[in-house]
Amino acid sequence: MHDQPVKRRVLQGQCVWPISPNQARVEGNAVIFTSYDDPFHRPESGFLGLPHVEYDPVAVDGIITPAFCDWHFHWVQHRVAGVRGKPLLGWLAEDAWPEEARFADAGFASVAAEGFARKQAAAGTLAGSCWGSPHAQSLRAARDAGVRYSLIGPAVMTSGEPDYLRRSLEETLAELRALQVEFEERLAVSPRFALSVDARAMKELRDFAWDYTLWLQTHLAENEDECAAVARTWPQAKSYVDVYDSAGLLTPRTLLAHCVHLDDFDWRTIKQRGSIVVHCPTSNEALGSGRMKLEKVRALDIPWVLGTDIGAGPSLCMLDVIETVTRIHDWSAPVSTLEAFFRATVSLEMLESYASRKSRVTRMLGTARAGFIEFARPKSIDRADRDPERILSAIVEDWRNRGEAVIQRVWDQNFNLVHQA
Repeated sequence: MHDQPVKRRVLQGQCVWPISPNQARVEGNAVIFTSYDDPFHRPESGFLGLPHVEYDPVAVDGIITPAFCDWHFHWVQHRVAGVRGKPLLGWLAEDAWPEEARFADAGFASVAAEGFARKQAAAGTLAGSCWGSPHAQSLRAARDAGVRYSLIGPAVMTSGEPDYLRRSLEETLAELRALQVEFEERLAVSPRFALSVDARAMKELRDFAWDYTLWLQTHLAENEDECAAVARTWPQAKSYVDVYDSAGLLTPRTLLAHCVHLDDFDWRTIKQRGSIVVHCPTSNEALGSGRMKLEKVRALDIPWVLGTDIGAGPSLCMLDVIETVTRIHDWSAPVSTLEAFFRATVSLEMLESYASRKSRVTRMLGTARAGFIEFARPKSIDRADRDPERILSAIVEDWRNRGEAVIQRVWDQNFNLVHQA
């Protein structure tokens, strides 16, 4: 007796699929079967008890790319995004922290999360690393509303300012244990920065992450005033990086956002520990924090990805980040649009490959992406074009003129439609 065939939706159209910082698969009218780096390979069926699969192609008139992964975003700050002209510490005190305090109200958090989830899907972002407020309900509200993330954690603040967001270490650890049961390996241990956690808290958080094999995420050397405040608070430390390193927070499963004001010793330490840098160029530009030294990252072959840092970053859309990162870096570390798209679509599986120190080829290939985006076809691009840099640059130029209207449809890994313009 033969099993009934399983119908499965697939996409058919022009595709640009970055598989490394300088390489992409480009097809003019291909059928896309999977979200892996060989998306045109038809999965085998009909053996080992697997049912026969019948494919139902969805015709796509635009250009298909992997969906975005935003590796540093504060969903609880999206309502205060777009503030410019304030340095980091002032912006935190006047805008970010008062806003995060509102998430102590579970009802407010639930309504805010629903609005954010819609905006996130419309921006083509289906994964990444998410920050909540210090309140556990900010994570639960995000999950229940369908906010897309690979990792998520509450901002841990056991010391420093402001007092209305501080929690005791004991209360924080008890809450993290409860959240780990709910979110399992997706829970990220998230000390906000070196001004929000003391030495004991850092070591306890490190042990917690180690015990449950969790990722860590934090902010590092974003702003000169912040760095000066850290030096005053931690006079025994050699540098801001040394604060984290002495506590054991720098691991191959640590995401370090910003990394603007670091010296050569700091960069070498990050390289030795295997941590991953999250470059947030739109946020750095909006707050006047400075330019991350991408040339140092490349010289040491430190893995790096991109993030919006919403709400210090002005936009939730990774196209804003792609445009900015290709614009701000000079001849010493130029970034092509193809590389920017690759860094903006790296999945958690690819980061896990980095963390396990697999070979360069293994960590680039054979890994799934979060889903698919259909971009409106720029007038200058037809199906005969095979130059990925030309095609992707045309999409970014179209975004400059039209905004997020260039994102027509978004599908998840299983080809479920999650947004349609």
